[in-house]
Amino acid sequence: MELLLTPMFIAAGFAVGSAASPVAPGVAPDTVALPEVVVGSPAKTNPMLIPLDVTEIESKTIRESTETSLLPVLTAKVPGLFVSERGFAGYGISGGSAGAVNIRGVGQGNKVLFMLDGQPQWAGVFGHSLADSYVANGVERVEVVKGPSSLLYGSGAMGGSVNIVTRRQRQEGLTGHARAMFGSFSTQKFDLSAGYRKGKFAVTAAGQLDRSNGYREGSAFWLANEFLQLQFTPSRHWDTGATLDMTQTHADNPGTTHDPLENMWTNLLRGTASVYARDTYGIANGGVQAYINWGRNKVDDGNSPGAAPRDYIFNSTDYNMGVTLYQTLTLWSGNELSAGVDFQHWGGHNWNTRKENTSERSSEYRGHVNEIAGYVMTMIR
Repeated sequence: MELLLTPMFIAAGFAVGSAASPVAPGVAPDTVALPEVVVGSPAKTNPMLIPLDVTEIESKTIRESTETSLLPVLTAKVPGLFVSERGFAGYGISGGSAGAVNIRGVGQGNKVLFMLDGQPQWAGVFGHSLADSYVANGVERVEVVKGPSSLLYGSGAMGGSVNIVTRRQRQEGLTGHARAMFGSFSTQKFDLSAGYRKGKFAVTAAGQLDRSNGYREGSAFWLANEFLQLQFTPSRHWDTGATLDMTQTHADNPGTTHDPLENMWTNLLRGTASVYARDTYGIANGGVQAYINWGRNKVDDGNSPGAAPRDYIFNSTDYNMGVTLYQTLTLWSGNELSAGVDFQHWGGHNWNTRKENTSERSSEYRGHVNEIAGYVMTMIR
């Protein structure tokens, strides 16, 4: 049992693992150990091919930070990256520029692209990322490209890109980790992750729950996240799998002390799923990935103290789905040639619902966009 004391929190954690059983002397082993084959998480290409400043944050740094959201870790470890928070906890999707991410002063809107294992993670109806859905639990590393990444990822990455690479179960047997943290304002943080591998099959699962009453009246917040990944490695050259990631959150926003608000809250549901197949050979590696992410959001923008409450709630649904195909060739020592093609279909629907009659809608918008693009890039050392 491990106990960690901080001025703010009391945290406890534990981990479990597995080890190979010894073979009795004189008894032939019933299994034969093979060389370990490590297959990296699906990624469009090596980020080092991009002629820009690339920062990688490893799992050890993320885990030791004790943060449950990724954004404070990125702000602390990536020079030039800034995030505007809503307040005590969470980032929100309403209330001015809350949740905006900037890299070297370029951000807002859809200028910085967030990805989960190479899947674009922005809301189609808003056109920007939703910061509350990026949690630290189950993350193996984060790759941050500081500068225009549009060659690889389209116009949504003009300011840079952040690729969240999820943790994969590589060790045989069962492993796990759990942590609980308690602090002021009834703040509670829990996270749990476990993985199991047997031969060619592996599964990883993780969950997280944060909640707090906030340091001001009307600033309560909670967030839950669930992650599941299945892997099947049919041979040393091929790796396949599927992932599912869900986030639910509710946040009350009291406004600023100079401009307080009443009745302002946000409900957010985000989900993402993907399937992939990846090849790894001597001179070639790449793969194909199909993905979808979606959201359901409800927002009451609140009212000033003494003013009449709004008589409607803002609603929205959105989706972002696509297929990406990519391949990297190493034709000779010191050379890498990478090429790929992407197809995306994204859009959404938003409307206002009157509080006293949830079936009555107004100010509706619905739309979608289809995009297809390709890229070729090379590096010679």
